[in-house]
Amino acid sequence: MARKDRVHCPGGVYHVIARGVRRERIFYRPEEFRAYLDWVHRACQRYGVRVVAYVLMPNHVHLLVRISEVPLGRAMQFLQSRFARWYNRRYGYTGHLFQGRYLARLCTDERYLWALARYIHENPVRAGLVDSAREYPWSSLKEYAERRWEVVHEEEAMALLGPADLAALAGF
Repeated sequence: MARKDRVHCPGGVYHVIARGVRRERIFYRPEEFRAYLDWVHRACQRYGVRVVAYVLMPNHVHLLVRISEVPLGRAMQFLQSRFARWYNRRYGYTGHLFQGRYLARLCTDERYLWALARYIHENPVRAGLVDSAREYPWSSLKEYAERRWEVVHEEEAMALLGPADLAALAGF
């Protein structure tokens, strides 16, 4: 059976989730988290994607992104395949790193975005990895709190969340 085509909405905001194969770990060491974020940055530059929020969990990834005219699938294919090749070469592995296709949900309600960004940032707390979302080093919450924009696109964060919500999100 053929796969369903993904919805492409130029300029749309998507919540993307990618899981490790069999829900196994993807990230073990800080250099793996950093490498994935580096590939995210490269995908953004290459395909005009703008990151609003993210969290890298040991066995899955959440990205909240605004896409350009280029379909999300092209950026995600670049990101996931390049990272998987890097990972497999580094550790001498073969085969899949990610479980099937990534999940991508188009977010059409801009009021929902603040709640979604909060959900993404609270993921490590719900998983029992940290007591406070601010303690987790692999999410965009630190970028919001420190106003040091590395992966998150500052204008997107400000436009979608606004200064008051941005401050509230950084403070939770």
